[in-house]
Order: sequence, then C-alpha cells, then structure tokens
Amino acid sequence: MNPLSPRKMKTTETVCRYYTVDRSQIQRIVNVPNDRVMRDILQQLFQAGLINKTRMQAVSPGMGSAAPVYFPTRKGAELVAAEFGDERYLYVCTRTPDWMHLLHWIGVAEFHLRLDQALEFCNNVECLGWFGEWDEVNPHGTTPQERFRIYTLITEKPRLVCAPDAVFALRVDGVHSKMFFLELDRGTSSLQQIVKSKFPGFAALAERRLHRRLFDTSAELFTVLHISMSAARRDHLRKIAIGHPAAELHRFACMDDWTPEGALTNAIFYGCDDDTPQAIVRVPKEVAV
Repeated sequence: MNPLSPRKMKTTETVCRYYTVDRSQIQRIVNVPNDRVMRDILQQLFQAGLINKTRMQAVSPGMGSAAPVYFPTRKGAELVAAEFGDERYLYVCTRTPDWMHLLHWIGVAEFHLRLDQALEFCNNVECLGWFGEWDEVNPHGTTPQERFRIYTLITEKPRLVCAPDAVFALRVDGVHSKMFFLELDRGTSSLQQIVKSKFPGFAALAERRLHRRLFDTSAELFTVLHISMSAARRDHLRKIAIGHPAAELHRFACMDDWTPEGALTNAIFYGCDDDTPQAIVRVPKEVAV
C-alpha cells in the first residue's frame, strides 16, 4: 500500500480517536473545506479497508441531516499506531456500533472532540488520557469486566456495575490532576431510570476506590459529568438526583454550553441542589488563551 497523504492519515487517525463520527465532524478536525473532497477521501479510505461505515443512517448533530457513521478498522488502527508511535491505538474499538445508539455515540464523540479543542485554549491544562466505553483491555475476555477497560463489576450478587460512557483525566499546572466520568443524556431514558441505574455504581466505585485503577490522580475522588441536550432537561435531572447515593460527586451541564472556547474555564456545571455553576477546572484568567 502506498503511503497515505497527510490528510488521509489525519482522517484515519480521527476515526480511530473518536470511534463513531460523521463526515461533518471529521471535516472540522481534518480542515477540508470542500464537502466533495472530504467524501472522496472517506470513500478511498473505506475502499482501502482503513475505515469502516455503518449501513444504517444517523442524524448529524452538526448538519441535522442523515449521514453515514464512520468507525475504525483493525487495519487502520494498526497503521495509525505505527505512524504515530502510539500503541494505544491498537486497543481502540473496531466493533460495528449498535445502530440504535448511533446518535448517542456521535454525541460522545462530539463531547470528546470539543474537549480536545478546549485544551488548545488552556496552556496549563493537559489531558492524561481518555477511555471510551468500548475500549478494550483484553480483546479475548469472555465477560465485560475482563474485556472492556472501564466496565467495573462491583458485586455479583446483587449485581452492581459501573459502566460510564467515557472517562478522562485532566492535570492543571503539571501538579493537580482529577478524573472525570462522562454520562451523556440524550433524553432517551427516563430521569428516574438514569439516577437509579447509574448513581449506585458510581457511589460504590468511590467508596471502594475502584476508579484508581484507571488513572493515578492527585485528587482522591472523581466527578461525574452529566451532559444533557437542553437546560430544562439538565435541571430536571439534577433535582431528581438530590438525596441519592454520592450525589455530591455529580455535576450537570448542557451540551450547548460545552464549547471549545469555554468548556474548561466557564462556569457551566451545576450541583444537584446548588444553583451556582462552577467550571470543570479552576484556571486563572491570565493563563487562559
């Protein structure tokens, strides 16, 4: 196979990095202004077996129209790992995403994409790593807790698990670091269902310090970030969460407020019963760029 052009390599790396992405999301990262050129690049990479795409259709959050969803192949992931000297790409998920949850995973990719862009605005904040729900630690594992990196089986009987959408860690000024779990709320589950199914797992994870296996951070505990599609949904969810196990670990924001320019430094996250929003990290204004 001939060496890939820089744009094709960047496209392949983008698909591997974000797992499920549509053309509009890829185009923003690769910076290809012409839609037709971007489609040609994607088709060539698909024909070469370096990326894959679903046969089902999803609605692009950026365009509001039906669009194919692209995801990695093992061949493409291995090429990217060799090109960038980063073996973490060898463990990216290459399974076909469930068509019923495509919108959800495109939303997770959008959150991740904006996080990466937000980091460019803060010189003294770095990301120590990102793991998605389907990132594998042992591809040959026979159970979810053996196979997937961030799936945690806490107790077998009664069965209690913690399976967030993603986890990442940030470090400020090269010293203070903290872990953040992501729960993306697209409004497809009831508010009571979200709280009852998610909060006990995070509470047990914190109590037993099982999250420490993912990142070694200076902060002993973590924060769970709930991202909703509207401010009204955000506020309803946080009020229902009051009084549930370890509710103090949870913060709530609206996706519209999670922007590259202010995601990290703007006060957009609310506690369950606190009407004063806070920023995800406290960065002095003079070091924000």
